[in-house]
Amino acid sequence: MGNKVAKFEDLIAWQKARELTCKIYQISRQGEFAKDFRLSGQIQSAAVSIMSNIAEGFERGGLGEFHQFLSTAKASCAEFRSQLYVALDVGYIDAQTFQELRTQSEEVGRIIGKANLGFSSPSTQDSLLRTSTNNSTGCFAFRPARCSICCLHEIPGATISTSPPTALTAGARRRLPIFVERS
Repeated sequence: MGNKVAKFEDLIAWQKARELTCKIYQISRQGEFAKDFRLSGQIQSAAVSIMSNIAEGFERGGLGEFHQFLSTAKASCAEFRSQLYVALDVGYIDAQTFQELRTQSEEVGRIIGKANLGFSSPSTQDSLLRTSTNNSTGCFAFRPARCSICCLHEIPGATISTSPPTALTAGARRRLPIFVERS
């Protein structure tokens, strides 16, 4: 648990985005798809954008900037899926290939989306943070907060409660992967 992620290449989201990028490059270099320079270039660019934004956000070092770049990476997942529909509709890819790539891009988007839940806006964070360490059952145990992308590197100045804060609704508890406590 004391492991720290020192490089973006260790991030699961980046690894999955890299696999997706390799796959679309292989597919878009075949048949009629390869002759449509505009669409093949756009879909390749969208895939590269996903992994590049994850990497750049990580290297920036600040959580706010990382969040911003993750948001851009997630948007690039949507752009990629939209272009997949075009490739399917014009006959460049078959339904099975479309489904495989769509599923893979949705998985990358989900990973990124879950990571972004850990980087809510300050006003949202304030409404989700607890100020007490006790509920009706007693004290909570706290441990250093870790990044929700890789669960390896610690978020400075934050801890995670092993029990959900009482101030959160049941719906909010289901959506949040971690509960952050001010230290």
